[in-house]
Amino acid sequence: MIDDTRTTKHFCQHTGTGEIFVVELTWNRIVVGSYGPVPADDLRPPESYICTTKINAWLEIQKEMLIMI
Repeated sequence: MIDDTRTTKHFCQHTGTGEIFVVELTWNRIVVGSYGPVPADDLRPPESYICTTKINAWLEIQKEMLIMI
């Protein structure tokens, strides 16, 4: 059974622009929050970023261009 209340944060990179984002997902891969873009030369652990829903709609449109890094 999957606990859909637990989340994890990952770095994702946009393959077109190279920008890096933090994406917070439930264990069943639903995006609940995001943060970014994050400067590549100033990355901290993904858990240290406070994710919001501000860019989630844009990330949903761009999801085919995002790869987890």
